[in-house]
Amino acid sequence: VLHLLEKIALKDRSKKVRAAALSALGLPVHQQVFSKSTPLAKPTREILLKEMRAWVEEGLVDKELVEILEKRYAFDVDGTLSQRAEPAPRPRPVEKPKRSLGQVLFSESSIKIALYLGAFFIIAAASIFAAAIESLRLPILLIFTLFFGGASLGLKKKLPQPSFTLFIVFSILLIIDFNVIADMLGFKSLGNTVFWMSVFAFMTGVWGLATWFFRSRFFSLTAFITLGISLFHFADLFDSPPIDLYLLTLSLLSLVGIGAVKMLAKWQDENFSLPLLILAQIHEITLLAISFVTFLIQYDDATFGNAWWLVTTLIWVLGVFFYIFSDKFKENLFFRALAVLSLTPVLWLSLNTFDASESVQAISFLIWAICFILLGEVLDARKGDKANYYGQILLFVSIPLAVISASLGLGKSENLAFGLFLSVAILYFLLTLYRTRVWSWMLALIAVIAAYFIFFELYFARNWNLYLGLKFLLPSLLLLLPELFFSKPIEENTTWRLPPIELGTILLGVNSIIIFAAPRSDLWKASLIFGIYALLLLFYALRHFKWLAYISNIYFAISLVVYLLRYLEVERWLFPFIALSIFFYLLGWALEKRENTASWANIYRYSGLGLAIILSFSAPFEDSGLVTSIPVVLAAGLFTIEAFRKRNIWLGFPANGLYLLAYFMILANFEVEQPQLYSLVAAALGMLMHYLLVRSGSKTAAFITGMLSQLVLLSTTYFQLVAEEEFIYFVVLFFQALAVLIYGLVSRSKSLVITPIIFLVLSVITVTLGLLDGWPTIFLIGCTGVFLIAFGIGALLLREQVASLRDKLDDWNA
Repeated sequence: VLHLLEKIALKDRSKKVRAAALSALGLPVHQQVFSKSTPLAKPTREILLKEMRAWVEEGLVDKELVEILEKRYAFDVDGTLSQRAEPAPRPRPVEKPKRSLGQVLFSESSIKIALYLGAFFIIAAASIFAAAIESLRLPILLIFTLFFGGASLGLKKKLPQPSFTLFIVFSILLIIDFNVIADMLGFKSLGNTVFWMSVFAFMTGVWGLATWFFRSRFFSLTAFITLGISLFHFADLFDSPPIDLYLLTLSLLSLVGIGAVKMLAKWQDENFSLPLLILAQIHEITLLAISFVTFLIQYDDATFGNAWWLVTTLIWVLGVFFYIFSDKFKENLFFRALAVLSLTPVLWLSLNTFDASESVQAISFLIWAICFILLGEVLDARKGDKANYYGQILLFVSIPLAVISASLGLGKSENLAFGLFLSVAILYFLLTLYRTRVWSWMLALIAVIAAYFIFFELYFARNWNLYLGLKFLLPSLLLLLPELFFSKPIEENTTWRLPPIELGTILLGVNSIIIFAAPRSDLWKASLIFGIYALLLLFYALRHFKWLAYISNIYFAISLVVYLLRYLEVERWLFPFIALSIFFYLLGWALEKRENTASWANIYRYSGLGLAIILSFSAPFEDSGLVTSIPVVLAAGLFTIEAFRKRNIWLGFPANGLYLLAYFMILANFEVEQPQLYSLVAAALGMLMHYLLVRSGSKTAAFITGMLSQLVLLSTTYFQLVAEEEFIYFVVLFFQALAVLIYGLVSRSKSLVITPIIFLVLSVITVTLGLLDGWPTIFLIGCTGVFLIAFGIGALLLREQVASLRDKLDDWNA
């Protein structure tokens, strides 16, 4: 091994491999072997090493050769190695060298992208060809289908990746062939349904065999999807079936999918079956969601027969079995929860079968919720038992039951809704007294608040004409004021004290939005409520949370400025508000320079920034023309100054957002309708933030920002392609996306690779579906696909030659 390492370190073609081999020769185990195998004594080796170093200085031998020989003879000379008893020092981590252009272009990711995009382009070209030329399309398509199928089988052992790609092309071409056959035979409605049901059943078998042949998880997913399409066509055999029948057949697909998952796990392992398990779970959740929305729509549909409710019920029953089997395959609390949750609408469906009235349904749901709570408490008390999980689930499932009960009552009458909400509040309050829990106490408070607001809709209270802001003020104060009188901190009893604070805060926020748009007749009430809230928040800041002083300052400003401006009928509020924002910011800046006022300086400075944000959001509603953008620019300037002072990259987001808002306001003022003028600046600001985030090391934020910027730019061109239906937009988008894709591969920027690929696929699909047809499109897509596949296969076949060329290119300088 050591002799081979020495030859590699001296003669290998790759510079990096030679360096790695030289480093490996210095490992302690190799040095120990050298010490056991050398016949030369230490004095002799010292003389030999000294002479070899002199030969290097005289230019007689290469330095690399002497470095290799030193590894053999200098294992205990000149302190090059530590004592054998001492552990070898841990090498310092070396930064990963930047990959060269050759490495990037011929990497696995580049080859895979070329193969898969090439396959996609050929499929798209074949689809357009099948639709464009009628006389010879079937024979030519069959020849290409057999060619790709044979090539896939022939390359299986030597080049598995291209074989896999070619089989994808073969299988998709099969579907195109069947489409051409169906078009030539001209099937009628029923015959066409049977034909396609059989075709997709056949494709399920093809992709099922491909799963075994290629040991591919991808083909297991495609087989699952085609079986679903076949079952979907099976429902078409019935005369005008409702959507529930389609959902029922697809529910059977879910059960088949779970069986297939178990077979794949037994054949290979759980990791191999995991994608199919995930797809089956997504499929079942989607079915149940569609079924839920459907029976909400059909709830008041008199034409929907009672017998069909049994079909809907069966969908949810099959869902229960699906999640039970999922839990048996892979024990998971999530599956058990969904199994119980799938039972919740069964009662409602059964009641609809018997035409039960809304009042009966509402009361029945409340009774059912009580049963769930009682049974849940019994099972929850059984600690250490699996039934304990179901007890907790039943308790939580009682929540939607109670909500549905109260909601149905609200739809029937105010009196019934008031009684049901009050009953729910009492129910969960008693449950909280029995066993103190945050969620039950929170639900009791929510229910009593709902009953409070419904109270004003009762017959005798409708004529009170109480201002809506005052209605919100009373419960928010009742929930928030008690906390000010507790001497102990909140952490000592969060279960009882935290829910009122959270709900009171929500009511305070909602009420603030309501009273902000108060009419002139209620202006003094709105200002009074803002003032009360400002004092309340200030007391909370002094008592518990100092940061609430920020919001208190804003509420004081709104109370004073809004009252003065609107009372004096001043319709221009932007400049007074921005002046107040600048005043707050400068005041905080001044306090920052004084001792013991740093925290309050932050309060006033950030209060100014927060007020500037609120001002900017309201700026589009002031009808003052072009000048409305000036306060927004000033607000953006405050954030820019703060970002540079604090050297905080995240403050660039609100600054750029406000600059963009001001720019859009200017365009809207001049009635500019060209989309490119909007998207170009938005994308430019996004790429600016992408650059700054990359410089700051925020990889995730840079990825999201870069991808959104490309999405804004490319989607604008794509929408113009769809709207204008001109070939030039397709060409621009096509080559633009390809250029960005190549640049993303070279620069290794994920956000510049994902987005252009998406738009390449989307634009080609648009063209394939017939938006733009003709020979130029076929030639462009087909040739690009063939080139990419040829590039991928050639890169795999010539990998050794490419590696040699790459090593030579790595030594070049700019």
